[in-house]
Amino acid sequence: MEGVDYNHPESILEKVPENWWLSHATCNFMLCCFVHKDNKDIFTHVTALPAGKTREAMRLKKADDIAVARAGAKTTRPVLHGDVEYKMKKARIEGMNSQVDRNNIANIFEQIKMLKDQEEMLVMAYGRDTYQSMVLGLMNGLPGLKKQQELAQGKTGENDDDENNDD
Repeated sequence: MEGVDYNHPESILEKVPENWWLSHATCNFMLCCFVHKDNKDIFTHVTALPAGKTREAMRLKKADDIAVARAGAKTTRPVLHGDVEYKMKKARIEGMNSQVDRNNIANIFEQIKMLKDQEEMLVMAYGRDTYQSMVLGLMNGLPGLKKQQELAQGKTGENDDDENNDD
């Protein structure tokens, strides 16, 4: 430019029109370069820049960050110890036991149904008493009846022990 003293920045700025960087075709990406002057992707001499972090170092840093985040999250999680944990396990076990009882009942009913279908043949082969004891044995296997029998045996068993201890 003519009439500009390049040694004085003020005289240069007087000659530069306002918003020149928005209107001039050669300066489209100048602002981007000024803002991101330290970015390796737009730096013209990439080899002159200092080396960045290695992949291994970045992975170790990320693992440390994750460990810290998990430790922080662990403190906010509800703590399940003692009675609560025991009660949860007990509830699960009771649920599984009830499912086992249902399966046992279904199997026993199927067996009783089969015995009833074959009643005539079984009575001829084994006799009425044996047939009835087969059905009774299956019915005694029902979970509700088992508990009743155990309770009844427990009461009589205690009495038998008491009688034996008196001797």
